[in-house]
Amino acid sequence: MWAYKFVKYEKSLFDFLTLLSAWFVGAAFKASIFVVLLGNQRLRARVRINLEMPGVTTVSVNGLEGLTLSLDDDESNSVTMTLFGGHVISWMCQGEEQLFVSKTAVYNGQKAIRGGIPLVFPQFGRPLETMAQHGFARNSMWTKSGDGTASSMTVSLSDSEETRAVFPHAFKLLYTVTLLPDQLTLSLSAENPEGAVNTFQCHALLHTYIACDTASTRVKVQPLHCL
Repeated sequence: MWAYKFVKYEKSLFDFLTLLSAWFVGAAFKASIFVVLLGNQRLRARVRINLEMPGVTTVSVNGLEGLTLSLDDDESNSVTMTLFGGHVISWMCQGEEQLFVSKTAVYNGQKAIRGGIPLVFPQFGRPLETMAQHGFARNSMWTKSGDGTASSMTVSLSDSEETRAVFPHAFKLLYTVTLLPDQLTLSLSAENPEGAVNTFQCHALLHTYIACDTASTRVKVQPLHCL
């Protein structure tokens, strides 16, 4: 298990890459990645459709189906993700946006959205040229999993005929987003249902873009001693 905290950042716009690599081998396994964002620090049109889970609303994000989890009626403390890519694109904390999303981001359900927190699996970069850069998780349709709670929502992605064409392994990913005042926790778990029968190696990472005030270029991220 890995834990990462963004404790303090002082202004300036930058693309911060959080790279967490998980190597899975051997028998049946489950591995988890946790990313905790702490802070108090702007997105695209969101249209409320209906309430399906406690605290969770189905929304349309520039034409893409998504979910918004809010702790209050005015969404001043909320998190929004698209089911395309399981992509967190907004985290509002006390009325201020914490994540950067490019003004040129494309929402066509094919190209990965630039900004927010893209989810990369099963490879970072393109070590396997037969597979798209950063894998297929960020370009796949995820599904809602379970009923959610007043402070969390979970989506899942499993292997399919399409994924097995480039990654010949069974897998199941569960991605849980938990929202608390002043804190966002992201938990990604990966399971190999076939265990020792069909082992594999993979990368998993949360490629985080943090929004910072451009009035200053001073940025401080800690701790980094474990990287």
